[in-house]
Amino acid sequence: TLVSASQFAQLTEPLLPDPKVHILLPVLKTLRPIIDRMKNISEFLQIHANMRGEFSLKIDTDMVSIETIYKNLEHPSVC
Repeated sequence: TLVSASQFAQLTEPLLPDPKVHILLPVLKTLRPIIDRMKNISEFLQIHANMRGEFSLKIDTDMVSIETIYKNLEHPSVC
């Protein structure tokens, strides 16, 4: 469905709480192929991150559960 210019002008970004986790993601070149494969298996992707430098991508279906975990990622201090 296409959105008209007047409908588009009425759209606003949702208000979100401040993030609880700040983490530097792995290089997009490594993430993209994994996400592309996962989206062919499931329409839902779970994304998890924590301040211990762990980041994971996970899908669950009736047939399979797949998770990719990245560890030792940097998390910048945010003022």
